[in-house]
Formats: sequence, structure tokens, C-alpha cells
Amino acid sequence: LNVNLYNPTLGAAYPAPRPGTLRDTRIDALGLYAQAQVGITASFKGVIAVRHDKQEMDFAQQRPVRTATAESSATVPSFGVVYQPTKQASLYVSYAESFHPVLNSFNAEDINGVTGEWDPEEAMQKEAGVKFDFPARSLTLNAAVFEIEKSNVIEQTALPNANGVNYWIVVGSIKSRGAEVEFQYRPQPHMQFRGGYAYIDALISESLNRA
Repeated sequence: LNVNLYNPTLGAAYPAPRPGTLRDTRIDALGLYAQAQVGITASFKGVIAVRHDKQEMDFAQQRPVRTATAESSATVPSFGVVYQPTKQASLYVSYAESFHPVLNSFNAEDINGVTGEWDPEEAMQKEAGVKFDFPARSLTLNAAVFEIEKSNVIEQTALPNANGVNYWIVVGSIKSRGAEVEFQYRPQPHMQFRGGYAYIDALISESLNRA
């Protein structure tokens, strides 16, 4: 209602409830994780891990009344190798995968007006880096290069579907490549200086939309 506080119009009709309001989404998540670290040699160490995730989402909307349920699960690995030529230096490479359900899947309509049927986002990360630790100087330096690729990412278009709603599409794949450096300096037991810089180049590497 557009109400003039100094001269209100009494008895105005209550506006009709807007569609799509009063929504409730409940998410139940379960994760199981195991990791093992193995000393291959005196200088080489290996780490391997596996994680199982299961998520259930229940959606309820009052205007208009609509309920829906979605369930997704995945088992994803991660592993890495650390090489320590000296006590001060460590070099590593790692690989990891992940998945994440689309949280707004019940509100995101596709070109046919269907919601809730989007596959979870999946991602994989490759990374290599080096770490220098100088305890006598209370100084630690880290540097890394990485690449992250996400798939099943959805994006809203500017085109309406049959319901008059701007529909969503699966973009395809998004890549992020970059490098980062970080230092940590502790001149006193209770004082710490920390700084870093990261460069990230992100791009849509695969898409159903040519634009």
C-alpha cells in the first residue's frame, strides 16, 4: 500500500498477496570423511582422502501452494604429494573434487517452466605450491598456482519462458586460473604481520549460450 502518513485513507482494501512469497527451504546434510597420510620416503609424504556427502532439500511455498523434494549425493576424492628437500622447504601438488547442490533450484525455472531438476554443481581443483619456513627468523613464505573448474553452473537469462519468467540455463563450465603468494612474520610472540596477493583469471570455458 502507498500510504500517506499525514493523511491516510482509512478502509483501503488489503493488497492481494504476491505470488511466490512465503517460501521455506530445509536442507539436511550428512558428510563422512576419511584421510590417510603416508610417509613414502624421508623426503616424500603422500596424503589421500575421500568424502561422501548426501543432501536432501525440502521446499514448501504457500502462494501458490507447492511442495517439492530433491536429493543428491556424491563421493569425491582428494590426494596430494609433499616433497621436503630440507627442513625449511616443502613442495607439493594436490588434486581435489567437490560437489554442491543448487540452493535456488526450486525457484529457478528452465525454458519449460520446470524447477528443482538441476544437477548439483561439480568442481575439481589442481594446485602446486611451495612453502618456506624459517623459524629462526619467525618468517613463513607460501606460493602456489592453481586451476579450478566448475561444471553444471546455472545462470539466469534475460528471456522469458511460457510462464513469463526469465528462465535459467546450464552455463556449462567455468574455469579459474591463478597464482597467490603469502607471507607471515612474527617479530614478537604476540605480534604477527601477514600479507598476500592473488591473481585470478576466470572465464566461461563452455556454454550453451554463444554470448
